[in-house]
Amino acid sequence: MMGMRLENLLLNNKKLTRFPLMKKPLIYLFLLLVTPALGARPVLAGSYAEDKKQVEAYADELIRLRVRDSEILAKSGKEIDEKTFGTVYGRLYKRIDELRKNKGLIVTYSAIKYRNPQNSGTPFEIRLMAQFRSDRNFKKFWTVTMMGNRSYSRLLRPVFARKSCLTCHGPKDKRAAFIARRYSTDKSYGFKDGELMGLISIYMPDEED
Repeated sequence: MMGMRLENLLLNNKKLTRFPLMKKPLIYLFLLLVTPALGARPVLAGSYAEDKKQVEAYADELIRLRVRDSEILAKSGKEIDEKTFGTVYGRLYKRIDELRKNKGLIVTYSAIKYRNPQNSGTPFEIRLMAQFRSDRNFKKFWTVTMMGNRSYSRLLRPVFARKSCLTCHGPKDKRAAFIARRYSTDKSYGFKDGELMGLISIYMPDEED
């Protein structure tokens, strides 16, 4: 409850600041259970500033992977089905899993026009997306999030559509058939090149006192 009250304070503040907030507690509880014990940073052993830079580098890497994989898929000439989609994007998902297992980091995605309902943006994220959309010089935002009784430093970065992304996120009637079948409430279509699609978040467990 405290996290939710502080999130409301954050939303009422014209300038975004560092406040704890909570999001999708059941999903994150599961992630916490499968993340290395105690949430301590097992590999990120530098100073707090150094660890933040490393997390920012991981965010850059994941965004590049997402773009590269979408370009591979778009240029392959193959029919986009569950097999080809899983093969191409499997590299991205594998890297996210490696960061969770080896670095103790949790990676999530959120959007207004989401494909998976679990990725629907919170009021805080929607407001942040509006700022990223209106100011292209605003490239990242750090905050502190409480999940359970554990504190995480959270990096949020905008994800913008590239031309290759429109293969799956362009006109509604041109989506791959398996996407329409799997996601009956799909909203992640109709994007244009350069348009903001959503946010990628990386949660870094803070050192415990």
